[in-house]
Amino acid sequence: MEEQLFFNFNLNFNLRNQKCEKPSLIYSVVTWQGKQLKVSTGMKVFPDQWDKKKQLCKVGTGLSKLDNRNNTIANNKIKDTLFAFSELKLFLCEQDEFNYEDFYTILRKYLNPTLKTKKLITKNMENATITISRHIDKGSQSEQSKKIYHGNINTFKKFLNVSGIQDTWANINKDTIEKYKQWCIDKHEVWNTTNNKIDFIKNILKEIDEINGIWDYNKSKIDKIKRIPCKLSNKEQHELQLALNEKEIITLYRLNQLSEEETEIRDIFILQTLVGQRIGDMHKVFDGSIAINENATITITQQKTKESATIPIFPLTQELLQKYQQGFRYIDTNLKKDQDKINTAIKKIAAQAGLTTLQTYVQQYGYDRKNISKRMCDRIHTHTARHSFITMMCLCNVPKEDVIIATGHTDTKMIDKVYLHLQDADKRNKVSKSFANLDSSIFGGYNSDCISEKQNNNPPTSLSSNSEIGAIKELAKENVILEQNNKKVQEKLNSILNINEIVKQHDEYTTERLQEFIEYGSLSGFEDNDIDDDLDIDISDNSLK
Repeated sequence: MEEQLFFNFNLNFNLRNQKCEKPSLIYSVVTWQGKQLKVSTGMKVFPDQWDKKKQLCKVGTGLSKLDNRNNTIANNKIKDTLFAFSELKLFLCEQDEFNYEDFYTILRKYLNPTLKTKKLITKNMENATITISRHIDKGSQSEQSKKIYHGNINTFKKFLNVSGIQDTWANINKDTIEKYKQWCIDKHEVWNTTNNKIDFIKNILKEIDEINGIWDYNKSKIDKIKRIPCKLSNKEQHELQLALNEKEIITLYRLNQLSEEETEIRDIFILQTLVGQRIGDMHKVFDGSIAINENATITITQQKTKESATIPIFPLTQELLQKYQQGFRYIDTNLKKDQDKINTAIKKIAAQAGLTTLQTYVQQYGYDRKNISKRMCDRIHTHTARHSFITMMCLCNVPKEDVIIATGHTDTKMIDKVYLHLQDADKRNKVSKSFANLDSSIFGGYNSDCISEKQNNNPPTSLSSNSEIGAIKELAKENVILEQNNKKVQEKLNSILNINEIVKQHDEYTTERLQEFIEYGSLSGFEDNDIDDDLDIDISDNSLK
C-alpha cells in the first residue's frame, strides 16, 4: 500500500555565532525528518543587532547610518529567501515522485543567492518530458508536426512509467535511450519507425542542451546510440509501398453502387493520383482562387516543405475539379480525422472494385526480416496516390526533372529511392523500347524476339541474330562501295594508259620527221615557213608534269 506524503517544514534564520563581537553569518535553517539543514544566506549582522523573535536585523535611530544600510540589505535578502522557499514548497507539491535523499541538495541550491543557480535547479527538478514538451510548444514547426512530436514524447513517457524509470534529467542518458529502443523493438515495431523515434529524441535533446544549458548532451553519450541497420534490398524497400497502374485507377473510377460519402472519398483519391500531391495539400488544389493558366497548370505552395508545385491539369482532373467546385460535403482533407477516414474507406472501396490480388513483400521488425502477405486493397492509403502518379509519369517517359516540378521535390533522389515502383514487366518493356532504335553496326537492329528465343532455350540453327545480320549488311555495303571505287580507279588508269600511247605515237612521228629533215633538208607536205611550228616542242618544266 502506498504511503501518504505531507511536506511539513518551516524556514527559520539563525546566526552562526551569537556571542561574538564581529558580524556573524545569517543561516537559513530547515528541519527535515528530524535533521536541521542549514543554507547560508551570504549576509552578516552584528549579534547585538539581530532580532531573534522577528527573525530580522534591527534598523532604527539607535544605529549608525552604515549599520542601518547594512542591516537593510540583509533584511531584503531574508525576504527574498522566504519568497524563494515558498516557491520551492509549491514546486515540490507538484512533483509525482520525490527522492528524499536529494532534498538537501535541492534546498541548498534553490536558496542559493545566485539567481542563475536557482533557475537551473528548478529546471533540473522539473520532469524531463515536461521540459521537452514546453520546448516543442515554443518551436516554429506546423501544428501537425507538433502533434507528431508530442506523440513521440508521450510514447517515451509511457516507456519510463512502465519501466520504473524516474522522469528526471539524471536518467536521460545513453543507457535509458538504449532501453527505450529495445522496448520499441519488443513491441514488434517496424525498424524505420524505431529509428525515427530515436533520432527525434536525440535531436530534440541536443536542441534543449544548446539552448538552455540545463543538461549536458555530450556527457549523456546519447549521440553514441546506433541506428538499426536496414536488412532489406533496394527492391524490397520499394515493394513496401505500391503504385496503382492506369487500368486499376480506371477500375476504381468506374465503380458504381457507392454512397455519396464513399463516392466523394473515391474521387478525392482519384484526383490525388492525377495531381500527385499529399493529402494535406488537396484542399489547395480545390481552392477556387487558384486559376488554371494558359499552359493548363496550377501552382500551389506545399504545406510540409513550403516548396511550390506546378501541377498539370488533365481532362479528367478538370472534370473532377468542376464536379466539386462548390467544395466537399463530407470530407475536409486538411483534418487528420478525415484523412484517417479516407485511409479506412479507400481500402473498402478498392475491395469492392476487385483489387484483391494477394501481394507478398518483406518487412523488417527490429533486426528481423519477415514475409508479409496482404490483399492489394488492404495496402492502399492516401499516399499510394502520390506513388502512383510518379510511377505512371515515369512509365509515360516524362523526364524525372519535369516530374519533380509537379510533385514539389527539389531533386530526383526521392523519386528513385522512394516513389518509383517499376515491376519486372515494366522494366523489360522500358529496356525493349529504349534500345529498339539504336543505329549502330554492333548494337543496331535490337529486337526483343532474340531475347525470347534465348529465354526459351532454343539456340538458333542458323545465323539469325539480328545484330549479326546487321553487321553483315554493313560489311556488304562497304564491299559494294569498295568495288565501285576500284572500278573508278581502273577507268582512270585506262585513261592514263591511252594518253601514254598517244604521246608515244607522237614521239615516234616527230623523230621520223626530224630524220627526214636532216637527210633531205625538207619535209614532205609542208611549206618552209611551217617547219618551225611543227617542231616547236615544249620542253619547259610544265611539259614534264
